[in-house]
Amino acid sequence: MIRYRRLEHRFVRTFPDCIEPGIFYVSLEFGTTTHSCCCGCGEEVVTPLSPSGWKITFDGETVSLWPSVGSWTLRCSSHYVIDRGRVLEDGDPTFLPRLMAEIPPIEGGEYLYFDNAIVCGWTRLDPGEVVLHGIWDVFLVRDGRRLRALGEPRLG
Repeated sequence: MIRYRRLEHRFVRTFPDCIEPGIFYVSLEFGTTTHSCCCGCGEEVVTPLSPSGWKITFDGETVSLWPSVGSWTLRCSSHYVIDRGRVLEDGDPTFLPRLMAEIPPIEGGEYLYFDNAIVCGWTRLDPGEVVLHGIWDVFLVRDGRRLRALGEPRLG
């Protein structure tokens, strides 16, 4: 159960000794973020940033973190995404439709769209396919090649 539904971001050089609940700390210098688990358990969640791992997006007002935060090593086992300062819990039925509505056009000016509901972990798209690994890890696949995770910056 998520207690903190919104996170305020703070860009810092180093993290404070006491991590405040509801605050998402970003250290660009050290390429790391941290926050108190959004369920309210008080555990510190650290996400190192890397090209192949977690990424942040700052839109001038809010911060997003992709992919999801899965705190399976903690007693609470929380799983959520931070999207423009909002905390969306695993199982939130509004998350995936919101994500799909916000995806920019793909190569050739084509747009991704849902053909129907997700069935057995696959959703057919035209001209590609979206492969779902759980609810959060969404990839655009064309001709059997993974092009990019949806929500990642476009290649090229």
